[in-house]
Amino acid sequence: MYFLPAVSAVAAAGGDPEESAAGHPLTRRADPTAIDAFECALAGFYTRSAPLPAPCWSPHIRTHEAWCGRLCRTWPARRTGWS
Repeated sequence: MYFLPAVSAVAAAGGDPEESAAGHPLTRRADPTAIDAFECALAGFYTRSAPLPAPCWSPHIRTHEAWCGRLCRTWPARRTGWS
């Protein structure tokens, strides 16, 4: 399932994450609910960590995490019909 964070990046680049997941050997036979659960877990991680204070060694990491959280929430919402 290490491929799934890259699937969200596909969406960020304007691609179709569904098409990427369907065509990749690591995810094409995966249970769709497992994909949704993993993507929701990533969304939770990023959403939870984004508002924390930024560490001195990476002052922009929280902005990146907020962006990743939005991406990770969008794809499962579209797949499941959540709003």
